[in-house]
Amino acid sequence: MKKKLLFLLSMLGGGIIGGAGAAFFLKNNPGAWTKTEVLGAAAAFLLAFVGQVVVHEFGHFLFGKLAGMRFYSFRVGFLALEIENGRLRFRLYKNLGYLGLCVMLPTQEGHNRKTLMLYMVGGLVLNLVSLALCLYLILDRQVTSGFGLWFACSTVFLAFVLFLANAMPIKNSSNIATDGKYLLDGFKQSPDYYSLADILSLNALSLSGEDPAVFMPRFLQRHQQTEDPTFKVNFLAYNYLYYLSTGQPEAAFQTMQEMEPFLEQYPPTQRKEIQKEQLFAYSFLQPAPAKAKEIYQQIETRLALGKSADDYRVQAAYALYIIQEPEKARHFISEGKKVADLSMMKSFVPLEKDLLHTLEKAAQEQHLETV
Repeated sequence: MKKKLLFLLSMLGGGIIGGAGAAFFLKNNPGAWTKTEVLGAAAAFLLAFVGQVVVHEFGHFLFGKLAGMRFYSFRVGFLALEIENGRLRFRLYKNLGYLGLCVMLPTQEGHNRKTLMLYMVGGLVLNLVSLALCLYLILDRQVTSGFGLWFACSTVFLAFVLFLANAMPIKNSSNIATDGKYLLDGFKQSPDYYSLADILSLNALSLSGEDPAVFMPRFLQRHQQTEDPTFKVNFLAYNYLYYLSTGQPEAAFQTMQEMEPFLEQYPPTQRKEIQKEQLFAYSFLQPAPAKAKEIYQQIETRLALGKSADDYRVQAAYALYIIQEPEKARHFISEGKKVADLSMMKSFVPLEKDLLHTLEKAAQEQHLETV
């Protein structure tokens, strides 16, 4: 209820500002609009929207650098600039993933309270700065008509909406916390804050391709330090991938079992991602056909839509060890190998390749046995 109220209030505020901007524009541009003016206004709004996403993420970058963090990636929509092998590279993603994302890596000691709060406030600050600048240009009549005025009015509106959307201290349905949530919990020094900070560290390090064997050990007991079931699952999921990466299948399976009692309380939009690995555990790590088939029925549609390496890897394991269809498994393995390098979580790309290779060998052996 609280989230809905905050959302409605932000939309109401944005609507008031947007309406005022539109009224100001129409007052200074009387008469019927031509087709060119309509297209110009639409282009100005779109440019202002992209601009505000860039401004917000640049704020995170700027304040993150001030906090002493290391830059890894700056992404807007499908386009990204990333550090790869010590060099800055341009990358085009096939999936949208994030509207905007600036990944800054923590120090070896992790995120302390001040550095993380400084990083988080940066996007909000630059949204407000751009809002104030464009508002000044409008009120001082530096821009009075045409594309410039519509762009300035659009920027004021969108900067306000993006500021409110990111400043509201909530977690969305995918369990992603807003900047405001981090800042409020940081001020309060609540238990949630330290969990959020560590999850952010794990996400950033995994995206950047850091070696899990290096950064994961200090987080392995982290799930025992929180009572929140969502955080427990998040930490345990990373533990599971770490154990797989370091050749500890029994520990990975035990971690999956430890996760299971908390899955019902995990956000529904993300639960199927964990259930994928649950299916893999009961297909490959310790095959249990009845359990695997039960899980498969719950996520069959999700798997059919998936096009990532882990989607294909899970389907290959199920086809190979549960329904024993090696030809189908080999198809999934082939598709998985094509997209393995495209995984966003670069730290676990070697794991995906190793598992696909292991499955490929097993599928070949099973195929030969049936010939």
